[in-house]
Amino acid sequence: MADRPMSLSAEVAALERKARSESAKLRGQLFSRLRIIKAYRRVFLEPGAATEQDQRLVLGDLIDQSDLGRAAVALDAQALAAAEGQRRTILHIFGRFRLDDERLRQLRDDLTEATTDEE
Repeated sequence: MADRPMSLSAEVAALERKARSESAKLRGQLFSRLRIIKAYRRVFLEPGAATEQDQRLVLGDLIDQSDLGRAAVALDAQALAAAEGQRRTILHIFGRFRLDDERLRQLRDDLTEATTDEE
């Protein structure tokens, strides 16, 4: 038995649901981006204003942007060099923390948890 074509009103309703879903997704991404921007401002521009959550958001964002811990799949030499530069910068920042192995693992777990909570 062949599928019957959707009525025009059903098709419009399906398109509307899809548009609302996409709109909600984009709104969520925008709010997430704004939350990260505000966290950066408090961490770097407003001494004493940053919360632990702000610090975690900033560190997590820096890690995400550098693709730290992920294999580089790009074969382009320029893209690989840029990715390596970003990774080295993040590793430099973490190196300045001078954390022992246990504290570094705890920080990694905290950042992973914070990132998971954001999603």
